[in-house]
Amino acid sequence: MAATLSSLNIWSLWSRRSDRDTARFFAAAVPVAYWAPFFLAPLVPGTAVDDPPHPVSRRAGVPVNQLGAAATTMTAAAGWFIDRRSTSTEPPAAR
Repeated sequence: MAATLSSLNIWSLWSRRSDRDTARFFAAAVPVAYWAPFFLAPLVPGTAVDDPPHPVSRRAGVPVNQLGAAATTMTAAAGWFIDRRSTSTEPPAAR
């Protein structure tokens, strides 16, 4: 996660783009980069979403930490897509 966020932020500094589209992209990219790796843990052999002596509570059979990660990731992605769609219909002078 640190490598992803660092790379995105360095690119942001070096790109010399200070427009709102870039800022909106990074506003959505940071929570997605932080929470999306929660979905990789069950796919790696020998790992699990909880430790046997410390089980994670579940809702509808899904660990609550993954529910939170899914909600945050989907909200950030949906907000970015909605914002992109709404700004693409505005006249260029309004941006």
